[in-house]
Amino acid sequence: MKVLKNNAKSVRMTDAVLAYVESMDGKGFNEKFENMVLYAMKTEKDREHHIAILDDEIARKRDMLYKLRQMEDKLVWIQRTLNSLGDQVSGLIDNADKV
Repeated sequence: MKVLKNNAKSVRMTDAVLAYVESMDGKGFNEKFENMVLYAMKTEKDREHHIAILDDEIARKRDMLYKLRQMEDKLVWIQRTLNSLGDQVSGLIDNADKV
């Protein structure tokens, strides 16, 4: 059943937008444009939900990365401390050998 369309509008757009509209399913520009808008309307909630899930995942990954960087900093500190202790022990051994 055809729906009466009493809203006539003129639209200006870039070549890129026109090419996108023309790539939609439909017989002419008006039908293609309407199909594009209807598709966007129908899928908007799903896309927003998907984006929210991805945002949560990004936040979790950022937290994990922050914790890993903290652990790395601690490991670097431990490594430096152990190297320093190793140098001190070597120095003590050398001194003990001299005595």
